[in-house]
Amino acid sequence: MKSLYILSDSTGVGQYVTIHKTWPVLLSQHLEGRYIVQNASRNGETSRQALERLYNDVLQFEPDLVYVQYGSNDANKWETDRGDPRCTVGELQTNILSILRRCCTFHAVSILGSNHTGAYNEAIAEISQAPFLYVDHSQYTGSYLMHDGIHLNEYGHQLYFENIAKVIP
Repeated sequence: MKSLYILSDSTGVGQYVTIHKTWPVLLSQHLEGRYIVQNASRNGETSRQALERLYNDVLQFEPDLVYVQYGSNDANKWETDRGDPRCTVGELQTNILSILRRCCTFHAVSILGSNHTGAYNEAIAEISQAPFLYVDHSQYTGSYLMHDGIHLNEYGHQLYFENIAKVIP
């Protein structure tokens, strides 16, 4: 059976939402019998951190598909970093392209997802022209989000699931 790995931040984890209503679980149920879906997402993670653990948590298992989505945490500016973003726009693009290239080296089809929030969506859209699948989530704001304005609510997870399911071969 084919495998699909999800590599993301809290958007893929489903922070603040009951696990069975998150888009990764909905996608897994939808693809049952066709794909084994593994969620390698981590809360608070940047694209740099994802690149560092890519082989150990994803590629060593030789997946058929890898869904990649980062940017929100990369853009975070913490007081402890004196106002610098955790990753610059250029670093985000380099990290994402490195992740996608390595997936290709392992013969995995890559699916790049944009974010629903964050200043780095334009940077992700710029690199979406490369030879991989792209899912645009930038329209999911407002009523699709939790009270914090960052994390998806149940309706947002349903929309993410529907949007991603459309591009799965």
